Amino acid sequence: MRLLHAGMVLAAVIGTLVWASTASAASTASAFTVTELDPGNFSESTDIDNKWWPLQPGWQYTYEGQSDRGGGLRPHRVVFTVTDVTKVIDGVRTRVVWDRDIHDGTLSEEEIHFHAQDDDENVWSMGEYPEEYEDGVFTGAPATWLSGVDDGKGGIHIQGKAVLGSEAYQQGIAESVEFWNVAQVFAIHRPFCLPSHCFRKVLQIHETSPLEPADGGVYKYYARKLGLILVEPAGNVEQESLTLTSVKRLSRYYRKQANERTLALDARAYDEAAEVYGDSEPAQLKRRHHHDDDDDDDDDDRDDD
Repeated sequence: MRLLHAGMVLAAVIGTLVWASTASAASTASAFTVTELDPGNFSESTDIDNKWWPLQPGWQYTYEGQSDRGGGLRPHRVVFTVTDVTKVIDGVRTRVVWDRDIHDGTLSEEEIHFHAQDDDENVWSMGEYPEEYEDGVFTGAPATWLSGVDDGKGGIHIQGKAVLGSEAYQQGIAESVEFWNVAQVFAIHRPFCLPSHCFRKVLQIHETSPLEPADGGVYKYYARKLGLILVEPAGNVEQESLTLTSVKRLSRYYRKQANERTLALDARAYDEAAEVYGDSEPAQLKRRHHHDDDDDDDDDDRDDD
């Protein structure tokens, strides 16, 4: 399933919401369901084709916006790459995503995170290994967590059948690293416009953390068959805001580079986060179909993201 034509660009400006919802933002974290992980319910776990958040290997999404990392709001960019790498976590084979956060022109975080789709088309978050940088220098990965290790517990990131008015749900928890996310459907199947593009069907999710109930959380907007298009604060205006600015299918060259970097980060995690990572199976490169290569161009589209 192709998401958009390669190279399509959307304006890096926060869009104007053109519809309203009756859901209460303040109620998201007050009550929520916890779905227990059942590894037997993941028969094709790495084939993530959820209509709101498809994660197809070889696709790269770039987001632009602002974030406050201690010096006020500054330009922030996130490059999100779905790789061909997989890793077994808590009995489930997951798809590995490679993320780079560039804050005010300097790399501030580089991470790999792990997702899987169950047989009900729910997309789960199963952990992350986020390397932190200060002034471009690696400082460690203290926020690493994996489902099934210590107090880490995976959860549903995006539901397969999102329903307005349904109870909030836990997206994942690892209190030892101050991670605990809860989400609720805020609106669904409504049009939404960015300045350069309008979407007929958008899902709006309100995410909060029970560890920080006063900050209001964030709204995340997902366009059908495309994925995340916008992140904006639901309360504290100092929180991160991001807008999708480009999506493209990588050439063979860059797809290979992304896979190699992902495997290198996974290998380094055994040293930098040994207490969490130590007993996990090493990540593996798994190409799903031989024709994946046939669809990739050999064009030199290297752009120093």
